[in-house]
Amino acid sequence: MIEAGEEGGTARVRASVTDFVNVMGYCEHKLDLIARGVQVPQPEAVRRGGEAHVMEEERDARDVAERIVRGELVPATEEAIADPAAAIEIERESVYTTYESPVAVAGRTAHVRLVGRADKVCRVGGALRVVDNKFASNPSRYEGRDGPFLDQRLQVLTYLNSSFSPDQSRSESLDIPHERKEWSVQIHDAATREPAVTFVGTQDERDLALLASHLARFAGIALGWVKPAHHDNPRKCRPCQYVGVCEFALRGEPAAKG
Repeated sequence: MIEAGEEGGTARVRASVTDFVNVMGYCEHKLDLIARGVQVPQPEAVRRGGEAHVMEEERDARDVAERIVRGELVPATEEAIADPAAAIEIERESVYTTYESPVAVAGRTAHVRLVGRADKVCRVGGALRVVDNKFASNPSRYEGRDGPFLDQRLQVLTYLNSSFSPDQSRSESLDIPHERKEWSVQIHDAATREPAVTFVGTQDERDLALLASHLARFAGIALGWVKPAHHDNPRKCRPCQYVGVCEFALRGEPAAKG
């Protein structure tokens, strides 16, 4: 879902967090295809990832219950959530997020609204932490990396800087007092669902600048103020679900760098 246009003299862009990071973290030319509602088959990896998330939700519920019994966590009641010192974990997949902010792009201003649902939101040692789980068919590609891929980082940062709600209608707010913000991207082996690599970080000014720059560019492309750029990498085009319908798809090998 990506919608863009003028409303009451204000340029507005509305999208899901998933589509925002898919465009800005993978390929900017996806934006037009998503906005036009071009239908393509769901990639097998996405289907398997969805099934793994359901099983992870069930496993996580058991784990949280056991940790409460051991005294490592307290039940996430209203009183516990309001206590900044209490270690809590909100039930997985039950926090709906809304990011809203004006952005400056190409000498103009637009209002961006992104909606999503976080994998897990918790508070540990006074830190608000958003955890996102990814299920990779080849987790070894993450070995040696010092951080997650761009789309994964943008996703957790967007959630971390959003307002929270316990219901999909977003009619109620969920405020979690905290001293700082942390993010975690956990890579699992898709075949075994076992953890493979975990990236963690405390949000800093560089994170905020990264998020702001990509939000501005996303809004600019959606509104037609900025032209999308191509990544020029056929290896990224080939597995893309839009490769068969995208006029910009590359099918050769990337040019050798001189």
